[in-house]
Amino acid sequence: MKKVEKIKLSPYEAAAYWWINAIRGKISELSKGYYVEGYNEKRFFEIFSEYTDENWRKVFTYLAKDIEEKSKSADADGIIYTQATTKRKHVDINKALEIIADSSIADVDIANKDGKTSIISTSGNKTLVASAEDGCVVLPSEYDPTFIIDGDKEKYDFYRLLVATLFSLDHKESDVEQTEMLREGFCEKYIEDNAMTEEEYDTVEENFNYYFDLANSRGLVLGKSSDEYFKPTIKQSDLVGLDDFFGKALNITNRIEIPRITDKPKGKRKKRKNE
Repeated sequence: MKKVEKIKLSPYEAAAYWWINAIRGKISELSKGYYVEGYNEKRFFEIFSEYTDENWRKVFTYLAKDIEEKSKSADADGIIYTQATTKRKHVDINKALEIIADSSIADVDIANKDGKTSIISTSGNKTLVASAEDGCVVLPSEYDPTFIIDGDKEKYDFYRLLVATLFSLDHKESDVEQTEMLREGFCEKYIEDNAMTEEEYDTVEENFNYYFDLANSRGLVLGKSSDEYFKPTIKQSDLVGLDDFFGKALNITNRIEIPRITDKPKGKRKKRKNE
């Protein structure tokens, strides 16, 4: 598979992205019923469980600028700008979230259910994340592309269509479980629906593999693109922002299931470059 070109982030952007992933991790835990104190966590969950990647993209761009401003101001005073995941220790992050959400934000521990507290320190040169368990770690400057980082709408729609297709297969209790069957059916239908040529199959397949693995990393499917079998593990909270894709996903699902019904002969697909 073609190597994905990483995107370089500034220390401020890296910090913002870290906070977003930490908050999303907290939301994932809350969705499983990990309420510690009750109301605050419930309120926090109600707001951010409805956020799509488009919402998080807005948070990323705003938060990165806000962290940059505060970090530079701290540098001028000879101190390092710091926030932490415990209550009352990430006031600036909460204020930024309130501006984006246009709503008051309940103050909660962003630390995971195991109670690991992290301290995030940002300067113009780097962002450090320190915890008692992991010590001090410098955040990387390069990241795999996601819509939150690059704002690429076409690829984001591709990812949402793939997730909707996984949900459609699971919802229909389809017996399609072979990754190659899903990949081939999805890619061929995508090319057909988007008036693409057969020569573009390799590019579509590369996107499928990348975003399938992204879905795996987010806990939406068991198995990676290189595995023989897969199983969707999509929760109701994962369906936010997918309403416009379920119709297309159903068509793809039907396309994938046709070979099993008609016993379509194998080996009809045109050989690709990597085969």
